[in-house]
Amino acid sequence: MLSKKSQLKNSNQNRNEKGITLVALIITVVVMLILAGVAIAAVVDGDGLFNKARETSEVYENAVREEGDTIQSMINQIDEYLVGKNPPVGEEIIENPINQIVNVNQTYSGGTTGSYNDPIIPKGFKPVENEQDGTITEGAVWGSSEGYKYGLVIQDESGNQFVWVPVDGTTVKFERYDFGKMSSNISSFDDLTEIVPEEITTSVNNNGGFYIARYEAGLPEGEISSSVATNGSVKPVSKQGATVWNSIPWGSINNETTTGNGAVTVARSMYPDDSDSGYGVVSTLIYGVQWDTALKFIGVYNVGEAGYDTYATDSTGMGNYIGTSGRDDIDSYWNSENDNSGPAECGASEGFRQKNIYDMAGNIGEWTMEIYNSDRVVRSGAFGNSGLSTPSSNRVNRSIDDSTAGRRL
Repeated sequence: MLSKKSQLKNSNQNRNEKGITLVALIITVVVMLILAGVAIAAVVDGDGLFNKARETSEVYENAVREEGDTIQSMINQIDEYLVGKNPPVGEEIIENPINQIVNVNQTYSGGTTGSYNDPIIPKGFKPVENEQDGTITEGAVWGSSEGYKYGLVIQDESGNQFVWVPVDGTTVKFERYDFGKMSSNISSFDDLTEIVPEEITTSVNNNGGFYIARYEAGLPEGEISSSVATNGSVKPVSKQGATVWNSIPWGSINNETTTGNGAVTVARSMYPDDSDSGYGVVSTLIYGVQWDTALKFIGVYNVGEAGYDTYATDSTGMGNYIGTSGRDDIDSYWNSENDNSGPAECGASEGFRQKNIYDMAGNIGEWTMEIYNSDRVVRSGAFGNSGLSTPSSNRVNRSIDDSTAGRRL
């Protein structure tokens, strides 16, 4: 048992120890606050960690932006090449190239991607204003906002001419159509078929249309139908005043894409599928879908010429048919001197021109790629027919070796 003095001493000692502990705690807290302050200052002030982190973040963000800008610039350059803002290296765009042969597929305004109302002028061709009797045909003007409605014309270096058929997918669609005019031998329009290559459909969709020969296929100067080769060694022409290349068989069938000598082979020979041809197009014998689409084009934009509902179903007076007279100079072909025995030359009458396309009614029947059983289909009618029974939309089937028709590219 402790004495009273000892108890007092112990009590004082305990109080001292508690006091020392409290002082130590306070000192520790103060020291920690000082250290914390120093640490915070180091982080937020001057070149502190926060600033370093912020600067590092900004550098990273700038690098990301620069990288994004670089990538976008590369994408833009690729897009410009792909969508037609710049021509391929080594080829030159010609601005407003009226009567100038272009050396790259381009539009009149200088783009390399076209549309139904701003068509591509193919490499090796030039846009020409459609002059008749020294004046430009109303409307068919390159660079005009509505020129495409009237039949824009291109011409190659040899003088062959073609007319743009615009396909916007709404007003003019790329499709076959039953105009209700066909040979009695054909039981139904549903029995007619056609195998259109995918590249043609793709081309029409991508470019907004196609070009059709302005004239029926003609013979090169000096050639005679009865002796001219049909193996592709002699190329047809699409020129006004040329002798019509009449009396040619469709060809013979080896498979879906290869044919023997005849209209198909000759048509493909004009602008072959060959990178060395020097032209930005490939030629083919006209398909039924192209024929029908052209007839729709003639009628949809009714600008004073016959609508397809009349031109397609009753071409009386609008083609070189028996009994037709008084149409410019075409009646000269139906007199005793000519013995009513043959077709007129290509584009003989301005009265038979529709949207700058000549003789889709009359002068001769024209082979197409349309199929009826094992036969192929001839469109329009011939000089010995009437414009009512065999108008521009008329369909008649013939054996592929029949040699009484012409054709159009």
